[in-house]
Amino acid sequence: MPDQPVDTPNDKRQLAAIVAADVVGYSKMMEADEREALKRVRDFRSGLMQPKVAEHHGRIFKTMGDGFLVEFSSVVDAVHCAVDIQRALAARNLDLPDSQRLILRVGINLGDVFHEGDDVFGDGVNLAARLEALAPPGGICVSRSVREQIREKLNFEFVDLGEHQVKNISRPIQVFSINIDGQPTKAAVAPRKQAAGRRPRKMMIAAGLAILLSLAGFATFYSMSAIQRPVAWSTEDRRMSFAVLPFTTADISPKLKEINDNLLEDLPQILAENASVGWVLPKAQILGTDLSGSPQQIGKRLNVAFVIQGKTTQEGDNCITQVSLIEVSSGKILGTEKLQRPLQISRTTAEDYAANVTRSLVATALKAEAQHLVVVPEGQWDARDWLISKWARGENSSKEFYKDSLRRANKALALAPSVPLVLAEAGAAHAFMLAMGFSDDPTVERREAQELLRKALNADSTNAKAWMGMSFLYDTENDWENAAMADEKVLAQWPHNASLWQNLAGDYANLGREKEAIALTNRKRSETFNFYDYNNLGFAYFVLGDLPAAESNFRKARGFYLQDDLKNNQNAAQVEIYLASTLARMGRIDDAKATLQRVATLPDYVSVQTVKKSLGKRLPPGTDALLDGLRKAGLPN
Repeated sequence: MPDQPVDTPNDKRQLAAIVAADVVGYSKMMEADEREALKRVRDFRSGLMQPKVAEHHGRIFKTMGDGFLVEFSSVVDAVHCAVDIQRALAARNLDLPDSQRLILRVGINLGDVFHEGDDVFGDGVNLAARLEALAPPGGICVSRSVREQIREKLNFEFVDLGEHQVKNISRPIQVFSINIDGQPTKAAVAPRKQAAGRRPRKMMIAAGLAILLSLAGFATFYSMSAIQRPVAWSTEDRRMSFAVLPFTTADISPKLKEINDNLLEDLPQILAENASVGWVLPKAQILGTDLSGSPQQIGKRLNVAFVIQGKTTQEGDNCITQVSLIEVSSGKILGTEKLQRPLQISRTTAEDYAANVTRSLVATALKAEAQHLVVVPEGQWDARDWLISKWARGENSSKEFYKDSLRRANKALALAPSVPLVLAEAGAAHAFMLAMGFSDDPTVERREAQELLRKALNADSTNAKAWMGMSFLYDTENDWENAAMADEKVLAQWPHNASLWQNLAGDYANLGREKEAIALTNRKRSETFNFYDYNNLGFAYFVLGDLPAAESNFRKARGFYLQDDLKNNQNAAQVEIYLASTLARMGRIDDAKATLQRVATLPDYVSVQTVKKSLGKRLPPGTDALLDGLRKAGLPN
């Protein structure tokens, strides 16, 4: 019998979406301040890039200093991820001087690739890199294959940049840019040639004057509105106000009608759980209004800043709802989220799907509100503006980010020192500085946080943001009973906030309530798990003695950070310690020693006693088992 051909890794091709991203002006940044440039790129990677890639089910398979290559099995996830990252960076850059801004170019291609180990090769990767080079700063360029796949699935406008001949690709490629902000994206490359001829000079002058007058009017409008606007949080203040319109379906299926009815109930409630949301119009008021005309016309009748609408369809055993956010002032669709879920799921799980979509829509609305502030001098901002600018920056784990959050909260506090939400935001900002280990004076930081949070709770004993700040304060003292009490109070107000579930799960695990911690974590869908979920599960299983499950979850948590991040991330470093102990207790001493080497240079982990000291005055359950495993792994006593 003849030999059968062997399938080598190089032969196993598959279709994948590849995202190539590169930092604009990195060489210049390195020349100006090498240490600062490296830090900014590292903070971006750990604080924004990695969480967003994980959120959208991607995998970073290569980093090249200022560049990143990411693989996705879904082109929809790839585009969503790239757009989210560019939007988050744009919002973050609003308040930074040009010299401190981090700007990306992004290219996305859908094509054949092959794998060798963890690396990915092929024309699919090469073309993504060429598209990235064609993208404008802050923009995204995609291939025709990407555009064809998502044009009916995602509500983004494409700008045709024509065909281009690029290095190492024999045929010309057609390039499109994605308009992620509702304005045409300016191409960094020339589009295909148009028919010969010039635009008459008179028309060009007229067009230029029209643009200048339009921009002048825009600036005047927002400058005037900054002076004459209604009092913050008054009934006339329409910032971050929403109306959720009834969802439609082309199908008369009773099940789809039930799903749409549930969304009309759930989305307003989930919106109202976000501290940044001003108010959400009651369902009864919406249904009692004339809903004819465009979403913009309806929004003006309802007197809101944003309208949410959607349409649900059925595909096999799944239903898909396209949920769009419309800005009433401009009539533009700011973003569309795809909510895909099985038809037959529990109401709690359905609410979890809806909550994930709602968080993205709120982030988009905040960015739009923050964009309006660009033309308003900061001296004219009110307390609400400062908080909107704080929330619109997204999330980041760097000290600079947390310090800037505190600065903005304090600006709001100076303007509105008795508003409970402002007190809570400022107090929580101090608490977060303390919990992250970023405080220059922990004693003063704690006192400031306690004073502000207690004032907020005295004014409103149900203030969820204030209780969240208190939970972080209690955690810094290993007072897990009170931390759990505070988190339970937050969840009573914001039951759909999955990040709060993981906070409470961590409290339960530290209190020896491991099975409750596991059950609470598993309320989330596993595809939405992040570092903290896997860390909580790993710790709970470690304490329960289920070492294989502990190892599995610690390794999954490890996937959310790089070795370079360990020296600046105590939570990540502790995962390595617990994983080393787990492996040693399973008899895998060599693996345990190799894991310990990853933190060998960190002062908290040079001996069993320094590890014990790093855990705090009150030791968590399972500490004896942890230290015993570390001794077996060869860590000196």
